[in-house]
Amino acid sequence: MSMDLDTYDVMGFWKAGEDVDDRGHGTDYYKKPNHPTFSTESQYHGSDGFYGGQWTDSSFIASPTNKYYNSPEEMLWQMKDDPGIKLEYKMGGTIMVDKKKIGSRHR
Repeated sequence: MSMDLDTYDVMGFWKAGEDVDDRGHGTDYYKKPNHPTFSTESQYHGSDGFYGGQWTDSSFIASPTNKYYNSPEEMLWQMKDDPGIKLEYKMGGTIMVDKKKIGSRHR
């Protein structure tokens, strides 16, 4: 739960009466800038210079904010329940990271 409290606005989620999806995940709206998949859908996107990554039908395009707070491995660990979604992590050129190359991680 500590990662949730640090990277997700759990209180805001709870106060709004939100519910989790079938996978037990909450909406992106409450992700904080240090969350591995902080996105443009977050209420914090654009605040204080923090810009979230972009979800597409087949990938998550990491933003400079995502890369500042998280390694590709941390982002992939967070995306483990999103089958078929690739991580697009740009550093100079474009790097598509294959989830299968990252071992399971436990937090």
